[in-house]
Amino acid sequence: ASGSCVVSAYAWGGAVCCWNGDMSITSATFSLNSAGVMAPQGGISLAWAYGGAICAQSSIVNLTDTKFIENSAFVNATSCATARGGAVYQYDAEASISRAVFERNCVGAFATRYSAYAEGGAVYAQASAVNLTDAVFVGNSAWANVSRDPQGSAMAIGGAIYALFSIVNLTDTKFSGNSAIAQATAYGSATACAMGGAIYLNGGKLNYYVSEGKSFINTGNSAKASTARTSSSAELGGFLYLANNSQATFDISGELTIGDSTGVDSIAGDSDC
Repeated sequence: ASGSCVVSAYAWGGAVCCWNGDMSITSATFSLNSAGVMAPQGGISLAWAYGGAICAQSSIVNLTDTKFIENSAFVNATSCATARGGAVYQYDAEASISRAVFERNCVGAFATRYSAYAEGGAVYAQASAVNLTDAVFVGNSAWANVSRDPQGSAMAIGGAIYALFSIVNLTDTKFSGNSAIAQATAYGSATACAMGGAIYLNGGKLNYYVSEGKSFINTGNSAKASTARTSSSAELGGFLYLANNSQATFDISGELTIGDSTGVDSIAGDSDC
């Protein structure tokens, strides 16, 4: 026999998957859940994993007093690996999340060739609205690696939040130690790009509110990229990256600090990667 065979695999919602419905959860902890595709011996050409704990599509989601600890969405494939939303993935959905903790959640995309995309270490939103109040994001990460393709591409985007054509409303929310990390390890013209260590917006809107009497210090968020040739890597927006004419509005009645003397955190936008 001759020709080629494309084998695909996918995973959705490690704990809960809600399609065309309403979901309300109060006083819950989501820990060590995962949506993953593993191909240790190769053979899977297209693979994606969405929502390590929760996947919501065309739904309304209300979460109150919830914790998301060490959840993950990960893909290990021969080629074309995509992982989105280490804790929460939403498409065409509206989520209202109050008094939540997102800690050490991760998306990981690993491919031997072609491309690896890791998007939204804690939360991924597409064509959606995300309303976060009194939330904490700490130590979440997006990891992407292409290991053997000299022309491959690794993209790590949004260490805590990735929003595509979405509106993100943040009220009294803190980000600390989140990261986007991209690696392309084969010699050649392989590229690696990391954008938005904490937040990445593509064609969306961010509204960040800090209430009177509140004070938040967002530090230690970073975007890191590496290749066999340093000239083919890019690190953009340690804290926030705004792509495709995205907008960010900061309404600060209290105090908000982004970054510290180390210079790790930054805000960037609409650069080529």
